[in-house]
Amino acid sequence: TPALRSAKAVHLGYRCDSCFAEPIVGIRWHCLVCRGAQTVDLCDECREEASFETEWHSESHNFQPVRDAEMDPYYANEVAAPALHEYSYLA
Repeated sequence: TPALRSAKAVHLGYRCDSCFAEPIVGIRWHCLVCRGAQTVDLCDECREEASFETEWHSESHNFQPVRDAEMDPYYANEVAAPALHEYSYLA
């Protein structure tokens, strides 16, 4: 349906490193250069402004657009754990 196609992805567990919006809604822009503890993710609006810089991140870095919603693995375990105990026949 058209409504589903126009729905924006909600990236649970991801926060924009520039404006601190959490979760990131819409396209999540992931820096391809910054790694580990210095990983950088931006919301669509902040990526468009192209003004976010830190000691390790430059606005000239390449970004990958993440259009489909995904949950940060650490956050996923935190959210899923109570639900698994509640519905699992093994619990």
